[in-house]
Amino acid sequence: MPISDTSLPAETCALPPTRGYTLLELLVVLAIIGLASAIAAPAAIRLVASWRIETAFRDAGQQLSRLPEQARSSARAIVVRRGEDWPAALGPLPDGMAVVEPIEVSANGFCRGGRVRLQLEDTIGEAVVAPPFCELNRTETLP
Repeated sequence: MPISDTSLPAETCALPPTRGYTLLELLVVLAIIGLASAIAAPAAIRLVASWRIETAFRDAGQQLSRLPEQARSSARAIVVRRGEDWPAALGPLPDGMAVVEPIEVSANGFCRGGRVRLQLEDTIGEAVVAPPFCELNRTETLP
């Protein structure tokens, strides 16, 4: 049977091989990424939580270190037993902070110490307010 001049041989009709990934290769890569993120995610969440509590302690420490200056400038003793006793001139009491043992600062600026508790979501941390400058020293953090 004669073949016309316009038809092509059978070898040239095949499509060229395509480039790309198979569905199986994509699924394997996605499974590996999912496994790696499942392993790393809890550690990353704990790290972020520890950064938040550290930042809260640092902010509270800065606020507490201003108490001696406030006592000297007002020339009167300051005793902080709860949030309502906090001097208004220092701004609001840091979020999540509660006074466990009273913080006493004499009129000359000497801090006699005290104890505070910070609570952020599900993390609770306690710290000692150390004399003579009302420095905040962490004692423990509970998840």
